[in-house]
Amino acid sequence: MNRFIFGFCISSLIGLLWPVIPSLWCLPIWLLLALVCLFKAPRLSGAFFAIFWISIYFYSLDFQPEVTPKTNKTFTAEIVSLVNHNRDWISIDVRVIEPKLTNINISGLFKTITGDQIYRLTWQQAPKVELGQIWQFDSKLKPITSIANQGGFNQQRYYINRHIVAKGRVKQADLLSYQPSLRQRWLTEFAAITPKIANGDLLLALLFGDKSQISDQRWQQLRQTGTGHLIAISGLHLSVVFGLIFGLCFVILTRVKLAQIAMAKVNLQFGMFAVYLALTLAVLSALGYAYLAGFAVATQRALFMLIFLVLFSLLKQHHSVWQRLMYALAGVLFIDPLSMLSAGFWLSFIALAIILRFVDTSVSHAKKVSTDHHWRQKVTGYIGSLWSIQWRLALGLGLLQALLFGTLSIHSIWINLIVVPWFSILVIPIVLGSFIVWLVLSPLIHSGGLASLFQFSSANELSFDSVLFIVADKLLAPFSQLLTWSSDFSHNVVYVSESWVVAGMFSLLGWTLLLTFRWSFSHLLTHSFNGSKSIFNQPGQSNKMAKINHHGIILLTALVMNLPLIQLAISKMSQMDNKGDQSQVFTLNGPIYLHVLDVAQGSAIVLQQQHRAMIYDTGAAFGDFSYAERAILPFLQARGITQLDYIVISHHDNDHSGGLIPMIRAFPNTHLIADNGKALINRAADLVNINISDCHSASWQWGRVQISTLSDHLGSDKDNNQSCVIMLNIEFENDHLQTVEQGADHLGKGELMNILLPELTAKAFAVLLTGDIEAKREQSLISNKQQIDADIVFVPHHGSRTSSTDTFIDAVSPQLAIVNAGFNNQYGFPKSDVMARYQQRGIKTLISGEQGQISIKFKHTGYQISTYRNDLAPFWYNRLFRFGQIVKAE
Repeated sequence: MNRFIFGFCISSLIGLLWPVIPSLWCLPIWLLLALVCLFKAPRLSGAFFAIFWISIYFYSLDFQPEVTPKTNKTFTAEIVSLVNHNRDWISIDVRVIEPKLTNINISGLFKTITGDQIYRLTWQQAPKVELGQIWQFDSKLKPITSIANQGGFNQQRYYINRHIVAKGRVKQADLLSYQPSLRQRWLTEFAAITPKIANGDLLLALLFGDKSQISDQRWQQLRQTGTGHLIAISGLHLSVVFGLIFGLCFVILTRVKLAQIAMAKVNLQFGMFAVYLALTLAVLSALGYAYLAGFAVATQRALFMLIFLVLFSLLKQHHSVWQRLMYALAGVLFIDPLSMLSAGFWLSFIALAIILRFVDTSVSHAKKVSTDHHWRQKVTGYIGSLWSIQWRLALGLGLLQALLFGTLSIHSIWINLIVVPWFSILVIPIVLGSFIVWLVLSPLIHSGGLASLFQFSSANELSFDSVLFIVADKLLAPFSQLLTWSSDFSHNVVYVSESWVVAGMFSLLGWTLLLTFRWSFSHLLTHSFNGSKSIFNQPGQSNKMAKINHHGIILLTALVMNLPLIQLAISKMSQMDNKGDQSQVFTLNGPIYLHVLDVAQGSAIVLQQQHRAMIYDTGAAFGDFSYAERAILPFLQARGITQLDYIVISHHDNDHSGGLIPMIRAFPNTHLIADNGKALINRAADLVNINISDCHSASWQWGRVQISTLSDHLGSDKDNNQSCVIMLNIEFENDHLQTVEQGADHLGKGELMNILLPELTAKAFAVLLTGDIEAKREQSLISNKQQIDADIVFVPHHGSRTSSTDTFIDAVSPQLAIVNAGFNNQYGFPKSDVMARYQQRGIKTLISGEQGQISIKFKHTGYQISTYRNDLAPFWYNRLFRFGQIVKAE
């Protein structure tokens, strides 16, 4: 059984890296293989069953139903989550009660596996809504396909993990019924109290998991201190409740005379009854807290882990803690196999694994100290044991956080060392105790009985309610003050590039080898200093030599695994020597990258030379939302780009210039190239002394790239035709010819092409950036004999019929045409007939909305194309989801 579960767990976790979900027709084959291998090869059987289970679970959710996306859909649904509120629109999650979307009845056949479907809806000028309300919605639904870039938040994976099968916009809605649950009534009443409590926003989050009252500034403080997990009801909170109730019940049942007499009368086994009853009450208490939190995804996962650990502890007491952890992992993955897509899932189980790995040693040490030493030494011993677990936990989770989110909180180790015990011992128990008292007294207060007893008028009822939480509020005050101080800490959040994350992982594995075999290396050094004669003159010298060789290999492997980190550190120091160098002419070795970011219906193009970059257009912005903050800045951080030399804005349309202000705030020393650029930044009073130039005819050298802005002879009043057109000439010198000749056969495989240049001479690749120019501007470029022939062209105006004339395409004569257009955008860009003009000429075409991020790597031998969905992150949950289609194996 253990081997089957082990195979199931490993295969389920590896499911995060599957390129595709197996086709529906072959699922019976996987199930049959699992049954055949059950007794002869249980690990393999578990792996086969995991493939079957994840696949059938995915298909039962029906992410790609048979429906036309542009058709409004009428359905009845219950509001299950209030996601966001921004100005005049809200975002909600609704559970479909009468689902209309079916896919060959797959959902109906397996409906009991996953339950009802969830839709993510946006609603402009919505009325006041409450959780639990049932509405009839008229909505235009779309698939869950989202933007896909390195470093950015993977919303598509988030949707799948949360079982959100479609998104849409509410056109019309009618309230059908509203029967608030007990939790909703408590939440509504308590939310009216919290604004009068200093730390009411934290109380609301700790009790109900409702974070709606937490300000953006507070969220930033929580992120930079690494304490956001403390207000997300998960494993820590349920464990505190479980441990507190279990300990209290067990003490009562074993120490209180009345309880002992009662059990003796019914002739029960004293010890086991106390344990069973205490565990039952503790689990019920944790279940009640989870209900209070609304059974959020993280809370459900923590509850499942707790229940499985308790069950297997009772049923399989002879098993090790690691086996129990494996059972809990299998249980969570069986209930929801898509939970492995959640960052919280990995953080929870890895945290528990780290604790289990080191808690035995720490507890043993603490017990030894407690029996052999003075009370002061006992306290010191327990603090030392707590510290030994906490620093390992912070280090392991910090690296995992860097891997998952690309950020590292430097101060999280010492801050969590203080606040985690504070929350566990004082805050959580007192907050829950105050809430229970409030639940008991609240009906008396509002009925008038208790108010008259204490001479409280109705106007002071809320004040009396808030008095009950004074102690809880005071306990949260130091934590709140620490969050305020954190804004002044240096290096609050360090953004870690993907190369540093990978190098750090290898280095950590190397150090793990060294620490694991530290006793062996001392023996290795001892034998080495004793000389080889003392070894060869003893019996069994060959075994000793083999052991020394084995240890030497481990040492050498550990050192080699630290080489990538050392190389990055040397490169970083070299970059620091040149920090602040804004010169246009500089020398950087290695390839040059051109990145086309997926910013929906907008444009953002990044040219990268190691840690320096220029960017052409900054995507769109809507209210407080900006694709610069959502996609561009995280991408630059993930790529390790620390210096942005130029920002070029093609023209003033929002989809090209909307993200300019966040970009300049992040890189205030950049050089802005845009016509009437001051008008773009006037709305930001804090942006002063910005270097701004108009987009006039010019040419300059930027590293190994010749940048030329082409003249606008048309002089049109139309904004599109005023776009800043740029020609990039990416040059490579002759001094690398020998390297080219030796490395020409070692190019990686691009998704669509891998162009090799036959001549071993200095090469230059031409890239034409066109903005939104239309046919008249295209003709003007040709008539005035501008240099527009290029290897790569960006299709003008997102593939609109206003542009890309036959004459223009022939004049440019590109090998590759790239379209900046959002997936399933409202304009229908790019138009099929426009794409046909390029394809009929044998020109490869790529669309950012379909491929995700497009990265082109230029080398002496040619250029290599990689796309996010098919090369950089070619996993099943990153593929395109279209209505009426199924993701098929390739």
